[in-house]
Amino acid sequence: MNNQSVIFVASDSEVIADTVIEQLEIEFKRVQRCVHYQAVAIAQEFLRSEAEVILLAYQSLDSAIHLRKTLTEVGQKQSTTPFHAVTLCNKASVEKAYQLSKQHFFYDYVVFWPLSYDPHRLIMSVHQALDDLGYNADIQQQRFELESKQQSIKTVTQMVEQMLGEQKVKKSELNSLIKDALKKLNQPAPLRQITAQQKPWVAMVVDDDEFQCMLLKKLLENERFIVHVAESG
Repeated sequence: MNNQSVIFVASDSEVIADTVIEQLEIEFKRVQRCVHYQAVAIAQEFLRSEAEVILLAYQSLDSAIHLRKTLTEVGQKQSTTPFHAVTLCNKASVEKAYQLSKQHFFYDYVVFWPLSYDPHRLIMSVHQALDDLGYNADIQQQRFELESKQQSIKTVTQMVEQMLGEQKVKKSELNSLIKDALKKLNQPAPLRQITAQQKPWVAMVVDDDEFQCMLLKKLLENERFIVHVAESG
């Protein structure tokens, strides 16, 4: 849930930080802050916090830009968890903030000066940043699962080829082997299973060996792939 995510407020002003935190704490329970004039010190504190979203609460957009660059430089020297940076800006700097967000330098910007008539805009921006991180994590998990399945299929295929080449397996034993392989591949994923409602993947198996095509087709169809088979180029 978003209200359990860690939000980090970076600023060079106690007053600005207090104002922003007062708004965020309406919906977010885990808000951390760091008020400092040194960008490196703030970047290091943020990376230790493992927060998902950092809010750059600077009245000067140039200060927010400097901190965002520092986050990238410090993050390259150590492993970091994915995060999004949302910056505050004023009416005079909104065009620059927009262009930087468009270029994905910032995830989003919020016009904070003068205070907007929409008090929910800041909170909504943080929610969207968290939701986007969650969506990307799901995509990465699916990619991980697919790569794991592909490796399993490769292992089974190599094993069957070796046994056939050494004539150590009979046709009756192949069915048992395939069933065991399908059973292993059908085990739940460690973090997230792909649901039936999601759009199925489409795969093409190309091999001049009819048996290999049959084996791979069965394995993939069991994982809800739509499989096309070609026995030649």
